[in-house]
Amino acid sequence: MAICTKTYTVIIIIIVLSSLQSCYNVHSVQLEQNRNHFFLTTDSRHSSFHHVFDDEQSGLSHDSSKQFLIYGKASFYGSEFNGRKTANGEIYDENVLTAAHRTLPFGTFLSVTNTRNNRSVIVRINDRGPFHPHRILDVSKLAAEELDMIKYGVAEIEAEILDN
Repeated sequence: MAICTKTYTVIIIIIVLSSLQSCYNVHSVQLEQNRNHFFLTTDSRHSSFHHVFDDEQSGLSHDSSKQFLIYGKASFYGSEFNGRKTANGEIYDENVLTAAHRTLPFGTFLSVTNTRNNRSVIVRINDRGPFHPHRILDVSKLAAEELDMIKYGVAEIEAEILDN
């Protein structure tokens, strides 16, 4: 049963990624195995999506063994957006830990890690974007400060979708 669930999940992810090709300039999707983990990766240098399965923890409750990881470049909102409405209707506050993503549902919590310095922060998705083609996340100014990315403006990040 566990293999069927994993196979079904991988097929669904491939279908979703294929439908997002135009958003992320993805030309191919591949499934790789490394020990007991399976990675679904794309060929995009600027963004990729990995779905990880851990066979050692497989059983009836698969939710605890699944991690949704997002890799790519993140930028942050400039102060000129402070006080403006976000896509979910909230007013953007640069001093709150929020972020914009193109497709994740509003209210999704992400643990975002700057891969250069391993600093992490938890943000909540409340807006759409970024609109730069090679970026996957726009974080608030406070989140950018916590990630120590203000000086650079853009950072390579890894983000894990947290359970709500």
